[in-house]
Amino acid sequence: MNSSPWTRGCWCFLWVIWASAFFACAQTGSNLVINGSFELDANGDGVPDDWQPAGDRETRQELGREPLPEGGYCGRLICTFMGKDSPSAHAMICQVGRVAMQRGQWYRLSFRARAEGILKGVSVALNNTRVWKGVGLDFGFYATAQWQRYEFVFEATDNLPAESSRLQFWFKSTGTLWLDDVELVAIPGGRQWHPQWSAEGVVNLVPNGAFECGAAHWGSYNNEPGGWGNQLYQLVGTWQPVGGADGGGCLQIKWDPETAPVFYFDYFQAVRRPVRRMLAANLGWLKVTPGEPMQFSVEMRSEPAGIPATLTIVQAEGPTRQQTVRLTPQWQRYALNFQPDRPFVFVAAGPDFLSSTGPAGTVWVDRVALQRQSDSGSFQPRTPLETSLETPVVGNIFTNPAAGLTLILRGAAHGQNPRRVGGRLLITDFFDRVVYEQNLEIQFTQQVSPQIHRGTVTLKGLLPNRLGFYRVTWAAAGGTNTLRCALVEPVTPQAEGAIGMNHAYPWDFLVHLAHLAGIRWWRDWSAKWHEVEKAPGQWNFAAADEQIERVLRLGGEPLVLLPFPSSWWSSRWAASTNNLPHAQDYESQRRFVAQAPQRWEDFGTYAAAVARHYGGRVRAYHILNEPIYTSYALPRADGHSMADYLQAVETAHRAIRAVDKKVKIVGGIGTGPDAGLTLEFVEKGGLRHVDILDLHQYDPPAPAENLEASYVTLENLMARHGGPKPVWITEYGCYADDDPACIPPRTGDAAMTRSRWPSEQAAAEHLVKFTAITFAHGARKIFLHAGSSAQINGPNEGGIFFEYGGQPRKMYAAAAVLNRLLGTPEDYLGAVTQGTGRLYLFRKGRQSVGIAWSAKPIALDLSRGIRVWDIMGNPVREGQFTLADSPVYFSESSPDARGLRRLFEARTARP
Repeated sequence: MNSSPWTRGCWCFLWVIWASAFFACAQTGSNLVINGSFELDANGDGVPDDWQPAGDRETRQELGREPLPEGGYCGRLICTFMGKDSPSAHAMICQVGRVAMQRGQWYRLSFRARAEGILKGVSVALNNTRVWKGVGLDFGFYATAQWQRYEFVFEATDNLPAESSRLQFWFKSTGTLWLDDVELVAIPGGRQWHPQWSAEGVVNLVPNGAFECGAAHWGSYNNEPGGWGNQLYQLVGTWQPVGGADGGGCLQIKWDPETAPVFYFDYFQAVRRPVRRMLAANLGWLKVTPGEPMQFSVEMRSEPAGIPATLTIVQAEGPTRQQTVRLTPQWQRYALNFQPDRPFVFVAAGPDFLSSTGPAGTVWVDRVALQRQSDSGSFQPRTPLETSLETPVVGNIFTNPAAGLTLILRGAAHGQNPRRVGGRLLITDFFDRVVYEQNLEIQFTQQVSPQIHRGTVTLKGLLPNRLGFYRVTWAAAGGTNTLRCALVEPVTPQAEGAIGMNHAYPWDFLVHLAHLAGIRWWRDWSAKWHEVEKAPGQWNFAAADEQIERVLRLGGEPLVLLPFPSSWWSSRWAASTNNLPHAQDYESQRRFVAQAPQRWEDFGTYAAAVARHYGGRVRAYHILNEPIYTSYALPRADGHSMADYLQAVETAHRAIRAVDKKVKIVGGIGTGPDAGLTLEFVEKGGLRHVDILDLHQYDPPAPAENLEASYVTLENLMARHGGPKPVWITEYGCYADDDPACIPPRTGDAAMTRSRWPSEQAAAEHLVKFTAITFAHGARKIFLHAGSSAQINGPNEGGIFFEYGGQPRKMYAAAAVLNRLLGTPEDYLGAVTQGTGRLYLFRKGRQSVGIAWSAKPIALDLSRGIRVWDIMGNPVREGQFTLADSPVYFSESSPDARGLRRLFEARTARP
């Protein structure tokens, strides 16, 4: 189970397997790629017809054909020199002017590939060269020395004329890429949404619609207009075991403007908004037939009378249907008839105070049904026998290792009472190993009404002192239920963690869960110049305070970003345009404040005002987000250059230092360690004006070891130009979801999609390795992008650590151990890297801590005084231990790691 992720089958993403099965029987169109087999070379020049290289003049690359041992040819691109980094500094094989696409059509790209010497992976995309915009195909993959097949399914986001197309495979290093059997075909079908509740054999599609199995299969939905992260990410409501429409269970939703959940959003327009629409929504997608008349019904009541409530049908990638009603104190049935446009929907109902100024109130929800109109009538449960699985803690995250896990099994029988129901409980760990299984029975001993019987089984103390991620599955006649759980040892608030997040999660409970894992640093965007000083001399920090003081109140550490170099009035464009930026679209507004100010001293006044306002509460400030190479700040597309950013960071540094000499200044271009602009910033003396160098990385999945050379280069360069300085990676992409909401998955923008890993285990292991390697070369913080939370049943890989309701991903449990055992070390003590084994050593207090792994197993004899923990923080007993590809932690009481060096060197030296 500890085998290398690089050898766990094809390096195609997991969804490819499912997508291939889904489309297996689909009739596909003809290949849109010309000479995808590389067999054609009409003029005999050795270059395959209809393919060409692309890149800047400095890049030395050669495109040709190579015969295959089994016959035929493949394409081969060799890059022997990569010059100074720039947007066109890459080795690329592409096909130009051949591929046409139709918006909304689905396509499948497949090919075989292998590579040698390509460190950071390969990207593949299809672009419209007329406007330089992607059309839906934009992925990353890692090719090994062995031929492997890759496959990507996508939907065209725009029409693409053939003459404007460029299908491209590219990488940004030296190395060789071989390609063969490139095929791009149109396919029928669409995105599949998961988990799915089938309509086969049932009248009512909604699981636990009568709430007799607690609140299982229910969450909350909120589609109020607002910023990114506006959606409720956990159930807002309380299960009531009695008092429902039929005397049994129901859901109670209380709303009070003083205690309502509050959504926070720190980006372009900072938002703090109490939720006014709290609809109960079923978890999972209900599979329907488009065009078939359906009825959504629910019974509700309210106190006081007259509370508005909304019935909502949410269609996957389709229009939402909605109906608002007024409730009475008596139970009453409400129905919404509709014909679905899409095959996947979920339903939601509950109080809606969005347009109401009324007082606080309570709404009860019960007997929810989605059924064909021809079947409408009295309420029926989805199945006569239902069971569920839950835990008593938020997010199923347990923090008392000695107490282990607590699970609650519920069962309900509608109609005849079958006395009991049997099932099987199965628990797997981080490595997907079965660690617990048991046959159990739920006795139906509680008669709620003449037609309803219930039973409960509570299991306590499961897997005590066995830390880690767990997947718990309960399978019974009433269906199968699965939960994600974690058992972690909380990281103390005093610990300086290694992992932070770009943007604080919009809901307090997620911030709290993150803090338990030591994720306490939050990169905050709310102190924007155009919000704190909308007019000269008119300072107002109210909106920023709501965001930053919230993080502080919850026990977090804000990294306060000054993201834009101008306000509305100070922008250099303000003096030359009559347009009102606040009346334009978002992109225009952002571009307006991205310009250099008319006077840099005004920028200094702004920076000083922010530092003065948060004096003593904030430990670090970050100067501008991704300047020059993006449109966020000082874009070179508008004539800005490195000189402008150097002026910005020097001005801010001087102004902030005059206010507070203790705070840290973070600055840099916000791109990779070997990017041209990063190196230029260092070479031109930018380190003089920062305490910490800022990097951003969104790399295709590749071994962490492949990134080390670029950090060594940067480290050496800093040593010659005012360094060394610590590095904070304030945006990092590392995404995976073993339970994607849709197939193909949606990760985010193109950069995020290229940074998607094939599994949560691979992503978690990479995060630990990446931390070890980057910390060995000066990094001290890694902020993952980003603290988001999507709507219920929606994709949210960008949330990194959590599924809906705060259920943990494997990366969460790994981060908790990383922050607790390593955190931010005081010093780097060196590395032992013999063969495939790697050991990175750090000093933490009076101890030495090491992180180690090996692509090929190594047998170690653990001696007294040396402790070892696996990636989940579980101790390894003394004696023989096999080091494998999954990283582990070592420690000894000596601060110089002498014993660890001897142990590792002695064993890795063996043949």
